[in-house]
Amino acid sequence: MWRKSLTLGAQQLQRRSGASSSFSTLSPADLQKINKTTVKLYRILRKASKLNQGQMTGNLMDSDLDEDQNTNNNNTHCILLQPPLSKRAYGHARKINANSTYWCEDGVMDEDRGEKSRQVLSFYAWWAQYMNDNFSMYKQMEDKISNLKISRTETETETETDGDSKSMSLEELMEKNIFISDHDLKAALRDGFRLFTEEEELDKLDILDLQRFAIESLKLIEEQKDLWYKTSIFVDREKGLRVTATSSCIGTTAIGHLSSQDNLKNRFCYRVRVENFNQPTNDDANNVFQLLGRTWKIIEDREMSEENEDDREFTVNAPNTGVVGKIPVIKPGEAFEYMSSCDLGTQSGTMKGCFHMAIVDDDTECAQVGDPVEAFHASPDKLFELNVAPFRLIATGAESKFIS
Repeated sequence: MWRKSLTLGAQQLQRRSGASSSFSTLSPADLQKINKTTVKLYRILRKASKLNQGQMTGNLMDSDLDEDQNTNNNNTHCILLQPPLSKRAYGHARKINANSTYWCEDGVMDEDRGEKSRQVLSFYAWWAQYMNDNFSMYKQMEDKISNLKISRTETETETETDGDSKSMSLEELMEKNIFISDHDLKAALRDGFRLFTEEEELDKLDILDLQRFAIESLKLIEEQKDLWYKTSIFVDREKGLRVTATSSCIGTTAIGHLSSQDNLKNRFCYRVRVENFNQPTNDDANNVFQLLGRTWKIIEDREMSEENEDDREFTVNAPNTGVVGKIPVIKPGEAFEYMSSCDLGTQSGTMKGCFHMAIVDDDTECAQVGDPVEAFHASPDKLFELNVAPFRLIATGAESKFIS
């Protein structure tokens, strides 16, 4: 149904964008039909960008807060925009720049709106190109974003963007997470609509581009809300580390050689990113860390099963075997990201745990499993555990039971 609807009719578009658009190239009947569709689309998009309580609680944990404070801390309406999970990346690991933006994490809600809109719209443009192989739309959006005019409020005079503003490359966008409030997300989408209404005269193709932007934006929001529901963030402010974990169901697998329906398990891939958000300095003492291993607790949720059983918990304790064969060193300004998998015998579950970490010298090199690693023999004051907050595992087809 949402594909046949979305918002901001001609008058609303003109009022919000300040453009005195002319639709002389369209017949009155065509104009009315297109305007109605555009208005419906915009309204649906605005409604979809608002997060409800069930979609926003329990995702963010802060080491500086106790359990009750963390629960209350999640009541800001925020969402993490993140790249989709790619099955092709399963079992892979990479070092990237810690260039993510976490406006909501610090309660920063009044940063420059123009910068927020530029980053969100650049992320949208990349996502449209990645998901639909539509590079022409990405290029069109990037050209428009570089010249985007932003008002700080609905009534203030528009101002040009900073001439030094630089759009992100495709490579940078592929590595970026953006933690933003739903209020700022809606503002960015409104600014995105304005990108398509800057011309003094709009023809039918211009308005159809606007509707396509609305439909693609709605698809993006729905996918991001689904990812966010299955994502957790843990922040260790003392160490300057952040762990983001996300899961996705990738199918089923048979137990042993038995392939009947009763012997199938749901297989999940999960992506974990460990970011060292300390600022690089000439003296990085105590700010360089090596990931030595992990401990996982995987909980099968029996509430949805026909059997009246308690939840079952499985533990994976591997403190000295790294992750996916890697024992990485993470320096200030760097992030380490990898993808692995687990199986569940139920439709849903939870995964949580910790990484076993060591503080190391800044000249320590990354290692692989089997290499001699000096940090395995480090003194206790150099070793610590970095929590991974609980994140959800939900099988394909079962999302509607959990995500409202």
